[in-house]
Amino acid sequence: MAMLKLCSIHDTKSEGWMNPLVFQANAQAVRSFADAVRNKESDIGKHPEDYHLYVIGEFDPHSGVVVPCEPVVHLIHGANVESIE
Repeated sequence: MAMLKLCSIHDTKSEGWMNPLVFQANAQAVRSFADAVRNKESDIGKHPEDYHLYVIGEFDPHSGVVVPCEPVVHLIHGANVESIE
């Protein structure tokens, strides 16, 4: 199995990071984030301009080793989700 992506959403208003989520590929992470942005009942959907999705590292499911991305890799801004349809 390949290395898995560790992604986190950064909230620019609170200047905080959400708990990491694990994905098989960047495109899978972007799709999940886009679904959250389109859900107008979620905090992300209510204020998409405040949120950015980043890859923060990789996880090796065979060894349990986490490798951080330095610097973190920006994938998409919540305000730009509609442009990826």
